[in-house]
Amino acid sequence: MLNGDILSRENDGKSIEQLCDEWRETALQCLKSDNADERNTGIRLLLKACYDHNDFKSGFILYELILEGKLCVSNDKGVLPAQEAAFDVLRNMAGRGSVRASKMLSSLCFERYYHDVQRKILPSPNGPLTDFEGKQIRINRKGIRTPVDAVLEYVDGVNRLTLSANLYFAFCDELPNVEDFIRAIYDGILLWEGDYRVFGNQKLEVRIKLTEEARLTDSIKIIPVTESVAAVSTGFADLIGSKKVRERTYSLINDKRSFATYCIRRWRVTAPRFIYIMSEDGKFDDYEEIKHVVKHEFGHVLGLGDLYRSVSDKLPGVKKGSFAELDSFHIKDNDFYLVMCDHHGTVSNNDIEMVVLAFWKNRMQFYQRRGNKDEISEALGNGN
Repeated sequence: MLNGDILSRENDGKSIEQLCDEWRETALQCLKSDNADERNTGIRLLLKACYDHNDFKSGFILYELILEGKLCVSNDKGVLPAQEAAFDVLRNMAGRGSVRASKMLSSLCFERYYHDVQRKILPSPNGPLTDFEGKQIRINRKGIRTPVDAVLEYVDGVNRLTLSANLYFAFCDELPNVEDFIRAIYDGILLWEGDYRVFGNQKLEVRIKLTEEARLTDSIKIIPVTESVAAVSTGFADLIGSKKVRERTYSLINDKRSFATYCIRRWRVTAPRFIYIMSEDGKFDDYEEIKHVVKHEFGHVLGLGDLYRSVSDKLPGVKKGSFAELDSFHIKDNDFYLVMCDHHGTVSNNDIEMVVLAFWKNRMQFYQRRGNKDEISEALGNGN
């Protein structure tokens, strides 16, 4: 029998990478054994390497074992379905920086989506974009008071939504890697570009044009929350903010939660836009994390509410089965691998449908009600 004490050996002059390689190799040997204790040791080695030391190679082995039915995962409600448990492993790795896991999750969810939803939809119609009732959608939001210009055109048989924005980077002088920070912001926003199917399978191209000019009136202000910015923000909240504003400001900063704000109570096309980016270690040098965080926050800029459950924000969450077009992206409980639920998640047809409605109707689109507030978007429950 292989010695289970290998679990407790974490140095011996070896790097973490070397230890994980050793654990993984030993784990694969253990898993071939007929002895239950050795197989359990193998599983524990993979879990330790993956969850304690971010060894994603071990994580992908766990993912395959769960899908093959060789490893069962349970919670207080019983054994989880294999696909749900396997997706949760991928999501955990994606959330801790695995680009491969993130891409796999997006691909797998879209496969489910096209199987579960798209096959039920009629062929794509031609002509200018229309809503669920056949009314033509017209969007021409632009001007010096509009931080994000949105123009919908039908040209040469193609519906195209062009979103144009000027980015104004404020308080970035303290950042040691400002170029990488700015590149992550650009790349995160551009993840909203793509070809989508909306309002009954109509084709829609979304294109994004970004500029970086020294103007404030119609820009999205991008603000990294450094120590000095945090001090100014809390001081400002103490000076003029209500108790609710002060509590919210302190909560966001203490929890290091990035956020978007409009300086007014409700989202409007002409509302000022601010995106505040937090950094866990204060260095703002995690390109992948910042890219996906700003992807989520840009969704708020475009008029979308949150999809996740949050007790502090009084969001109940959306349950599986509430809206068929979301269920393909369900991971577990109230969690969906979609951009407004998980910032690593994908941008879906439904998200773009809601963006179109936000700019057309000049009204924010919500996935869920906060108490008795907010109307759920008409995009939900209609299919794409």
